[in-house]
Amino acid sequence: MAKRQKRAQKKEKTCLLVLGMHRSGTSALTGMLSQLGCDLPESLMQPSPRNEKGFFESVSIRDFNQEVLKSAGTSWDGYEAVNEGWLTSPVARKFHERALDVLQQQFGSSPFFALKDPRICRMLPFWRGVLEDFDCEVKPILTVRQPMEVAASLKARDNCDVAMGQMIWLRHVLEAERQTRGVVRFHTSYDSLLANWAMVANQMQDGLGFSWPTGLEQVAGNVSKFLTPDLRHHLVASNQIRDDPLVNVWVRTAYDVLRGWAEHGENAEDYTRLDTVLSEFNTAVRGFRSVVQEEQSHSADLQAAKDVLEREHEEASETIRVLRKKHSHADAQRVETETALEQLRLEHENLSQTAQVQAEELKESQAGAEQLRLDHERQVDRLNAELLQSRETLQAVRADADRDAERLERAEAERDDLRSQLQQLESAVKQRQQEVDDTLAQLADQQAHSALLEQKTVSLKENLQTALNEQKTRAKELADLRTSSGAEITALKETVSERFRELAELTKMLQEDKAAMSRDRAELVEVKRKLHHERDRRAVLRGEVDTLLQERDQRQGEMEALRGEREHFEHEVDQLRNSTSWKITAPVRRVVRLLRGQ
Repeated sequence: MAKRQKRAQKKEKTCLLVLGMHRSGTSALTGMLSQLGCDLPESLMQPSPRNEKGFFESVSIRDFNQEVLKSAGTSWDGYEAVNEGWLTSPVARKFHERALDVLQQQFGSSPFFALKDPRICRMLPFWRGVLEDFDCEVKPILTVRQPMEVAASLKARDNCDVAMGQMIWLRHVLEAERQTRGVVRFHTSYDSLLANWAMVANQMQDGLGFSWPTGLEQVAGNVSKFLTPDLRHHLVASNQIRDDPLVNVWVRTAYDVLRGWAEHGENAEDYTRLDTVLSEFNTAVRGFRSVVQEEQSHSADLQAAKDVLEREHEEASETIRVLRKKHSHADAQRVETETALEQLRLEHENLSQTAQVQAEELKESQAGAEQLRLDHERQVDRLNAELLQSRETLQAVRADADRDAERLERAEAERDDLRSQLQQLESAVKQRQQEVDDTLAQLADQQAHSALLEQKTVSLKENLQTALNEQKTRAKELADLRTSSGAEITALKETVSERFRELAELTKMLQEDKAAMSRDRAELVEVKRKLHHERDRRAVLRGEVDTLLQERDQRQGEMEALRGEREHFEHEVDQLRNSTSWKITAPVRRVVRLLRGQ
């Protein structure tokens, strides 16, 4: 049950809180933490020339801490302790809520992050309460750097007095140690980090009781490239702080204790030494506050005056630079002007020397241009004549083509008439054939009737013998009947003969019609042949016309090119006449004309 309660009370977030003085390697340390898996804030400060590899701290948290220190009546470079009453003031409660919002914005729900801002060293009670409410388990990491190096770095960056820099260093490291005493914490130094970062990282996770998300072997290459010796710009030997009498004893004692903790681990026996230093330091600060404030005010006035003088010096230097630049520019312009005048003189001499030559060349060019113009005109006339002849030939070809088209149309009309006549003949032949078929059918009927009559005659002859006596009176009728039947047969035969003659005539007419149709077909074939021949001839004529048109276009292109050349020569002549050399040599040409006139 107790284990469950303990597990339930465990914080959900872990914050590695980096504590150290400005210019003490806190950026290098936080950069290593990020390589090993710690989350960084959202709004990171951008690298600068004084810290090219980055600060690894939040712009928002830095600005917030500036406001907190200002509300407590101090700033980042103050050496006095922050007013203890500020933490219980209404202002602190307002900043407490804002700090929670800033943490949420910068880290969100990150379970493992690094928080670094040297200003936090002077306001640890405030930030420990904020991180507690942010559900964080705080694991402080205190790093220290040789105070003489820190003071030199501040002197180079901010022109801060070396002694004042050491006092600021002392306030930061003493407050960070005193406000984290009794909490599981880890001590290291800038020297140890640069000498063996992997050992520092391994001891850190063992001492603070956590594991790195990323293994040391995985990031060894990146961290080694990041933590290079060139990060250190102000190197002071460790023993120099012991031997230098100008270093305050408080600074010497505090550095000796904190460096020993970084190398060998924290020793509770040293607490008394640090407490004594802190107590004496606070007493001294209260004693010489007015003197220091007056000195700081005087130093601020001197710094302001120095800044004014430096600005005036920079402005004067800029003015001198501009004047020198203008003077150099004027000298350059003078040299360019002299060079240009000399160039003009040489060009004038060259023009004078070449004027006569150009005059002679101009005369030759004029003569050549005139001859070329005459040649062009003759060629243009010849091309125009050829073009006119081509047009006449084209018109004749078109007239022949029109006549061929008319003949073709007449032949097609005659062909249509022949087709119509042929259709009429075929219709007549069909009609005659029908009549012949009808006649043959009638003839067949007559023949069948004649056969029937013959059968009756035979029957009558057979019955005549037996009925002669009884039928005497009917003999005459029978004879009449035979006579009548013979006449009918004769008439039928004559009719049949007439039908055969008509059939022969129709057959003859049909053969004649077929012969006529054969002739018409032959004529039609001939007409088609002539038509194909005319079409072929027209295609040949069209090809010849296209060739003539292409030749005409080509000649027109040649004419345009000749015209362009003529215009080019005329333009060159005009340019020559308008040129400076032509104008300069005008007197020379007049003298030449006068001499030729003599």
